[in-house]
Amino acid sequence: GVSPRVGFVWRYGGLPPYSIRMSSISRINQSFTQIRGGIGEFRSVLPSTLLADASTQTGLPGGARRLVCTGPATPTPNWDVFNSNASTVPDTCIGTSTFVDTVPSVRLFSPTFRPADSWRASLGWTRSFKPVYLAIDGTYSLNLQQSSTRDLNFSGVPRFNLVGENNRPVFVSASSIATSGALSSVEARSSSAFGPVLERVSDLRSYARQITVYAIPDIPFRIGVFTLAYTYFDAQAQSRGFDRTTSGDPRDISWANSSPRHQVMIQGVHYFGKVAVSAFVRASSGFSFTPLVAGDINGDGLSNDRAFVFNPSTISDNTLAGSLRQLFSSAPKAARDCLKSQIDRIVGPGSCTGPWSATLNAYVYLMDALPATGGRAHLTVNLSNVFGGLDELLHGASHLQGWGMSASPDPTLYRVTGFDQSSKAFTYAVNPRFGSASPSTSTVRNPFRITLGVSLDLGRSFDEQMLQQNLRIAPAMVGTRAPLDSIKSRYQQVYFPDIYSVLLRFSDSLALSRDQIEKLQQQRSQ
Repeated sequence: GVSPRVGFVWRYGGLPPYSIRMSSISRINQSFTQIRGGIGEFRSVLPSTLLADASTQTGLPGGARRLVCTGPATPTPNWDVFNSNASTVPDTCIGTSTFVDTVPSVRLFSPTFRPADSWRASLGWTRSFKPVYLAIDGTYSLNLQQSSTRDLNFSGVPRFNLVGENNRPVFVSASSIATSGALSSVEARSSSAFGPVLERVSDLRSYARQITVYAIPDIPFRIGVFTLAYTYFDAQAQSRGFDRTTSGDPRDISWANSSPRHQVMIQGVHYFGKVAVSAFVRASSGFSFTPLVAGDINGDGLSNDRAFVFNPSTISDNTLAGSLRQLFSSAPKAARDCLKSQIDRIVGPGSCTGPWSATLNAYVYLMDALPATGGRAHLTVNLSNVFGGLDELLHGASHLQGWGMSASPDPTLYRVTGFDQSSKAFTYAVNPRFGSASPSTSTVRNPFRITLGVSLDLGRSFDEQMLQQNLRIAPAMVGTRAPLDSIKSRYQQVYFPDIYSVLLRFSDSLALSRDQIEKLQQQRSQ
């Protein structure tokens, strides 16, 4: 298919363009003030592995089979025996109740399934002022035909409602739920001959909008070169309960945001004699997350039910009320504020936000070449996750504070402890670690690393290659020689169109005297 795209760049005013190569790792570029933008369609390509599940989970006799034992139908595991003798692993459940699920599941594609399609537009502005180089860019993306899943074997008929949880629908009968709170989704199916019949569709959409402000302040080179950037990002995406989370009926479509909204970036380069040190710091606001119940409580077969925030002042369960009060006082501020704002209702998707996180990477480059290499080999040192290294150095491996790690708050608010048949209500225990992003609750680590590298130039030097190309009629025309006027014009236009303006611009960094500045101004005016 055809994906139409169009863009433009309008350059006007501003200082003359120039490009200065400061070293082998840095270059300063100056250009005209410009406005740029564009709009176009972007189409995704279906991955070759997309049909893997559908080709095996056909529901036919030769297809993949599954065994799901729930609650009282689950055999007691003996992991030591299983590990020593695989033939002892159970291949049947206990009994033949609704807690036993042995029917095949099916995966298929809708006839209308299409690859994702996206329309994107951008608009940017760049200007070099005396004290700063400034760029502002905005983008908007409308994403169509987004992938989703529907269970065609889900009946969608509520058998009863959880009155104390905003009448949350439950799609299996109360009598089929064990006193432990365990339930099976068998009764929620239209046909007992199959398990979930998951159809892949592409009828959802999402959008994303972003604005980035990028600045390079004009400061003396003896201090260094610094880059500052700020990004605001807002992305909203549709999803079904079969894809992410649900408040009741998994067929319902909801909008949610899961990406950090704010990001700050600082990059700096400083020269210590013959050693260049570059540092890159990125700080991001927290990811959105949804308070969940650990376990399936609506009977759709998925453990993705959004939690109901009980009011500790009105519920009759004193244990639950006490645990909630404790959580409201001890949980991270953002997490407890999120819960307090949603008391007496089922939480919204992506309604809570995690803490900010920051990373620091550093790069050390030795300007002088390594001995006995003919100037072709240089040593570099990469320091990854410096904050993580400082965290372990200052606090020890057993008391990490999470510096340098992407914060992933614990989204589980409750775990099911039972089901009361008389009141038709689940009983819960509060997770005291809800909202915590402490490393002690996660096995994910981003270690501090030091990497030594040696770069070796095997070909001719960059400067030599640039010189030879500028001497040719065209860069690709080997063996030719351009006229003298053409060579002179290339160096003037590409590198120093106005050497006097460049020197005056960096007069502070070059520590020029007043007399020198006046002489340069005179030369420029001639």
